[in-house]
Amino acid sequence: MARNREFDINEALTSAMGLFWLNGYSNTSIDNLLESMDIGKGSFYQAFDNKRDLYIQTLELYKNQSRYFFEEISSNGKGINRLKNYFISLIDEMYKEDFVQRGCFLCNASIENSGKDNEITEIVSSGYKEVINKLKDIVEESQSLGEIRKDLKPDDTAHWLFSSSYGLLMLAKSDFKKSKIKKIAMDTIDILI
Repeated sequence: MARNREFDINEALTSAMGLFWLNGYSNTSIDNLLESMDIGKGSFYQAFDNKRDLYIQTLELYKNQSRYFFEEISSNGKGINRLKNYFISLIDEMYKEDFVQRGCFLCNASIENSGKDNEITEIVSSGYKEVINKLKDIVEESQSLGEIRKDLKPDDTAHWLFSSSYGLLMLAKSDFKKSKIKKIAMDTIDILI
């Protein structure tokens, strides 16, 4: 008879996500995970098929948390103000101590995975596409309000804004001052006007 799981799965996933986020998939051992999650091997394998299964679940958790974060920051205001809120909130998040050290979990997974695992590539890609689609909605709304030039293609502009935001993340990780990053972000938006 199988024993009942004796731990909170959400807490375990959050702990595992933090460890994978900090160390990467390859540099995180099962023993590291068991200690971080505060569970035994039997409980681990009762809840997860293997380390990769856990990793996939943590990527999905991060993607869901990111979706909530994006919805929250992009729901304030209309048009170009939503875009400004996106960049300002993202930059504020970048300069939290743990984020500067760790960066974006999906971005880290993309770099480490580098096309080796199709399922991970799809999770990362779908997370990116969600943000790009939200940015596209904001661009289209801003164009309809006359705040962004109408000669810009919304899809191309959304991809450019997305890549710009990830470029800002790299600058933040390389010790650029927050005020400089915010100026770059606002200059990026000004190009659209």
